[in-house]
Amino acid sequence: MIKYLVPAINTLKTTAPDLDVTVEVAPSRHLLRELLSGRLDFVLARILSEFDDNNFEVTPVGSEKVTLLVRQTHPLAARSNLELSDVADQEWILQEKDSPIREAVVGAFHRASLTAPDNVVNSSSLLFALGYLAETDAVAAVSSEVAQLLVQDPIAAKFTCLNLRKDIDVTPYFLVCLASHAESPASRSLIQLILSKVL
Repeated sequence: MIKYLVPAINTLKTTAPDLDVTVEVAPSRHLLRELLSGRLDFVLARILSEFDDNNFEVTPVGSEKVTLLVRQTHPLAARSNLELSDVADQEWILQEKDSPIREAVVGAFHRASLTAPDNVVNSSSLLFALGYLAETDAVAAVSSEVAQLLVQDPIAAKFTCLNLRKDIDVTPYFLVCLASHAESPASRSLIQLILSKVL
């Protein structure tokens, strides 16, 4: 999501520097509720079965993969072609239950006929996860996009991505607007900029 949102906002701000842009980061359930309440103009989210999708105009944006992030000195950091069985007994930092990344991780363990990790610290805060990773040998499941942002220049934090033999896929996400609501000109411009990066 970041790879679409950041350049789109940057482009918009170069043409309208006084425009007040607010980005809210939250689980899809919260974002969709905020959209329905009118507090958000549009969201990048997954459509959940508890919502009536007739309320929304939905445009596919992309899919994500899960990356297992660890500090550079982690005992598994230098190994390649890791299996999930190699990391099953590690301490994990996972988002709350029902979050897409956690569900993807749990599903991957089940498909490999393994029990999902039970030594877990639950937090949806990336800041907390990074602080915890820096001090422990825990494994954090994050989107590959976030992981690459952290480990590559210009940030180049002292973390690394474990080399899993098999990818862990997350369900796709969408750009979602209210079907019954016309966006403001600014929102419409930002939506067009985001979609121009996608299509």
